[in-house]
Amino acid sequence: MKTNTNEAEKRVENEKSGTQTGHTHPVSHFPADLAKAEEKADRAAKSSVEYWKGAVTSRTIRGKPTAELYARFREGGRDCWVCLNTPNKATAATKARDLLLNEKAKGHDVAVAEFRPRSAPRAARSGTVGEVIAAAK
Repeated sequence: MKTNTNEAEKRVENEKSGTQTGHTHPVSHFPADLAKAEEKADRAAKSSVEYWKGAVTSRTIRGKPTAELYARFREGGRDCWVCLNTPNKATAATKARDLLLNEKAKGHDVAVAEFRPRSAPRAARSGTVGEVIAAAK
């Protein structure tokens, strides 16, 4: 197999996820060629809706694809998939961006607890009806 002399392949290990990724970096002696490669590197920031339009995705749970879109958040080496409760990419991207900004301001656990109130830790129960009657006697 013949390799292209204008490109050099470099394997890099992603420190966050620990996976190996292959990158192709252009190698050229002409500055104009390198300038073209740098123009392609422009992309949207995580705080923009355009970034999240490409980042939200549907998932397969228990072998069945879901209609709702999910966003993946990483905090301290932990993965957290958040259901955005909508199949619309534009709405899901807006929700994911708002959740990210809330996460940066308040912290991961607080932001997810506000977004998904049912999964938040509950307070200790106050007592059953039988326990209240027994205490009253």
